[in-house]
Amino acid sequence: MPNRDSTAPPAPDEKWITDSTYVRTYQSFTHVAFIMDCFSQKTVGRHAPVKRDAELADVPLRMALWRRGHEGTPVGRDQLIRHSDPGSQGGFD
Repeated sequence: MPNRDSTAPPAPDEKWITDSTYVRTYQSFTHVAFIMDCFSQKTVGRHAPVKRDAELADVPLRMALWRRGHEGTPVGRDQLIRHSDPGSQGGFD
């Protein structure tokens, strides 16, 4: 695993982290994706669809960008670092 800087930035909307997972429900699985601002530790985007596709990652990002713009603090294209780890779908020994 590469070395990653996990320190909080000095201001909001400079570094976001994102992750996704799935949860077994009574009938099937629900996938959950979220984006968190490292400065405020606030969830700025989330999505919980029943199928895993491109929308799983796209919807929370669009939500976070829309929310920040709507709050009067739009995120610039060259301003944000986003860390993402898709994880693993295998067993471990």
